[in-house]
Amino acid sequence: MYLHELDKFLLRLKRIIDRGQRRREIPEYRKYSNRIYRARRAGNVEEIKRLIRVRKHMESKDPNDPNYRRLQFVRYADDFLIGIIGPKLLAIRVRALISKFLKHKLQLDLSMEKTLISHCSIRIPLLGFLIDTSRVNTMGKARFKGRTRHPAAYVRIYANKRKVIERLSRSGYCDQAGESKPNWVVALQPPPSFSVSRVASIIRGLDNYYKVADDRRQFTHRIVYILRSSLAKTFAAKFKLRTQTQVYSRAGLDLSRPLKPLTPIGKTDEQAKTYALKAGGKIIGKMPKLPFARGDSIPPPDKSHSYSGQISGVVKDPLQA
Repeated sequence: MYLHELDKFLLRLKRIIDRGQRRREIPEYRKYSNRIYRARRAGNVEEIKRLIRVRKHMESKDPNDPNYRRLQFVRYADDFLIGIIGPKLLAIRVRALISKFLKHKLQLDLSMEKTLISHCSIRIPLLGFLIDTSRVNTMGKARFKGRTRHPAAYVRIYANKRKVIERLSRSGYCDQAGESKPNWVVALQPPPSFSVSRVASIIRGLDNYYKVADDRRQFTHRIVYILRSSLAKTFAAKFKLRTQTQVYSRAGLDLSRPLKPLTPIGKTDEQAKTYALKAGGKIIGKMPKLPFARGDSIPPPDKSHSYSGQISGVVKDPLQA
């Protein structure tokens, strides 16, 4: 709420900086468009196809058009990202104006070391995501209000996999490189159903948070592999089984089948049921299971509401399951 004044300042700045309706067309692209038009008038089909193939590899708009400027921004609490179409000097000037506004209006200091100015070709971290502007060499055609346009670049967002793996490492599920290891603290002593339920909640939370990422399937598959292997290694020690393969053969890839307590370490589900009966209660329900046991069960990225700006509820930390 306090930084709402910064939002209003950036809106005023945007009205000053923004100019131009669209970027100017590159003369070379226009030349090929005219040649295609003349070939169509002449009925030369082969020449039309050849010219279109050449034009597909060309940018239609000038990315350095001095008469086209834009400023866009997004903020969540004290994290904000500003995108500028224009020269680097303009970005430096905008950062200086923001620093001056925060200092004199809100009595806040902007760290110049942390407030970086980066080119769009470098992936920018924001709220656990990596924002990337990918350029394509072969540009497909898209219809937009009756005109054909050839986009030269597009924005993609990816999950910050390294950041998530670092947090999983601090929780004991893997090392810094993402290699899974037995989690003695979290998963050894509790009953297997509790451990499976906890890990399933983490997987669902992470997948839901990163469902708008373009690499959702690859990311979720990697997280499932780390957490499932960590549980399997822990259960192999807990139930005196030698390998993960034996754990999977008994409990399944989703670890939904109960393991028989031969000489286990820590608590088992059978003991938990016994304790519940002694206390006058009863444990009901099936053994929980890990989601996405098969890689093809992971949904594709969900872009249906990722840019609506509407929040449907409180976003929980998925690792605090």
